[in-house]
Amino acid sequence: MSDHCSVIQNRVIDVKDAAHYADRVNKLREYHTSVWGGGLSTLGLALYQMDHDLDAYFASARRLNKILWREFGPLYKQVFSFLENTLGNRVMFLDGSAFPGFHIIETGNDGTFWGGMPHFDLSYQSLCSPTFSELSPTDQYSFTLALQSPAGAVRTDIWNLEYDSALEKYGQDFDRMSASSDTPPRPYLYHPGEMIVFRSDYMHRIGEFSSDTPDLCRVTLQGHALKCPRGWAVYW
Repeated sequence: MSDHCSVIQNRVIDVKDAAHYADRVNKLREYHTSVWGGGLSTLGLALYQMDHDLDAYFASARRLNKILWREFGPLYKQVFSFLENTLGNRVMFLDGSAFPGFHIIETGNDGTFWGGMPHFDLSYQSLCSPTFSELSPTDQYSFTLALQSPAGAVRTDIWNLEYDSALEKYGQDFDRMSASSDTPPRPYLYHPGEMIVFRSDYMHRIGEFSSDTPDLCRVTLQGHALKCPRGWAVYW
């Protein structure tokens, strides 16, 4: 992996398959969940949405995982194969946790999504799994697979700022927006069928994009791979 933020980028599936899975995501609207009342929805349930109620998170995971596996089983197998080659060890689902899920983003009335909030993927801090009691929270990667983008490419902004370094520099309760304004991020552009993998403890955000076709959403699959004794445990 490269020195800057430990990012790797490569093709996982072809463009035709990416369009097929994006279409399937869009047709499963009855299972979409709106996030923060904006243009962002999910198919599947991320831990960041329910880290305040782990019992509800695990219950929802059991219900939604069945649907996700039925609809996207072959895609998960391709993603796992890529992650195993990239991370150099066996990849498995984290027992009882949510499968990697999908972000669906619509633009606003002005045809623009102005980007997500800068953040670190630290949801593992609230995760508890008896099967994986020796998880390594200091060794986690996040991944995003582009499936559809009205802008032609998906963009993720990543800062060269680790969480521990941010704590040392700004203090325990630092403001992410203020920290993000100190240095510009590096934008990573990747096209449908391509994936980026990067260390979860680097600040990042969903990049902004514009669209002339408001009916065409940005669709991505994402999740996290957390080091465990048997390899890498994947969850969302």
